Formats: sequence, C-alpha cells, structure tokens
Amino acid sequence: MKRVLLFNGFALVCLALPAAAQEAPAPATFPGVPVPPSGPAPSSSSSPAPAMGAPPPIPQAAPRALEPSSGLLWLLAGSGLTAAGAVNLATAPVCTLSTIRSSAQPACLGTSIAFGVGLLAAGVPLLVVGVGKRSAWVEWSKSQRVGFAPAPGGAMAAWSWTF
Repeated sequence: MKRVLLFNGFALVCLALPAAAQEAPAPATFPGVPVPPSGPAPSSSSSPAPAMGAPPPIPQAAPRALEPSSGLLWLLAGSGLTAAGAVNLATAPVCTLSTIRSSAQPACLGTSIAFGVGLLAAGVPLLVVGVGKRSAWVEWSKSQRVGFAPAPGGAMAAWSWTF
C-alpha cells in the first residue's frame, strides 16, 4: 500500500510496511530502572486532532541583484598575455642577427613566432571578455544607491538619489 504525502509542494511516496515490521523493537532494560508503559498516549478527549494543512508561505524579501564580476582579473590576465605575445613577436627578428648561429636561427624564429601568436591568441579573448564584464559592472555600480570608498585616514560612504 502506498501513501503520498505533500511536503512544501514536493510529493513524498511512502510505502506501508506490514504491521509486524512497523512495530518498534523492545527497549533494552536495565536492573532497577522502571520501563515506561508502551502503547498510545492517553488522550484527554475522544475527538481526533484536526487535520493539518500545508504551512502558510514564508514571506521573503525581494532578491537583490548580486554584484557582477568587475572584470579586473580578466583585464589584467589579458593585458599580461597580450603584452608578452607582442613583445615576443616584436623581438623575433633578433633571431636573424649574425650573433646567433645560422643553424639555430630558424628554430629561434619559429619558436618566437609560435609563442608570440599563442600568447596573443590567449590574451586578446581575455581582454574582450574583461571589457564586457567591466562595462556590465560599471552599469551595475551606477544603479547602486549606496557606496563605500577608501579615503585617507578611513573610509567614505555615499548615498545618491534622483528626482
């Protein structure tokens, strides 16, 4: 036999066990300690308890918009990788100077170009994503009414409004 219970909008299915399986095992007894009587608790009235409905909903505050990522780490990582790639590509012609052995020049040039292009390929998308996140953060920060900022000797709080 199945029973379906509703709990905060979720349906719980309970399977009824045979009567022998529903009985609790006998409690352990110790010498000199009285055992309380088992069975249903005595009722003061013969009428059954009123049925309980679902609890009333709990009022909740309106969700606040969470602060988006400022994009600063994305910008820093993208700037670093892009700069390293640009420097690597800009210094690649050094590999063709006469001070470098002629047999090592092609490997040096190919490695410099490969690393430069790879670093640029990693850095430019990070910059693009960082700029997008930063602009979203700037728009979000403009919509906030209360702000805090560090100041010499302490901090500064600000509150803005429009009319």
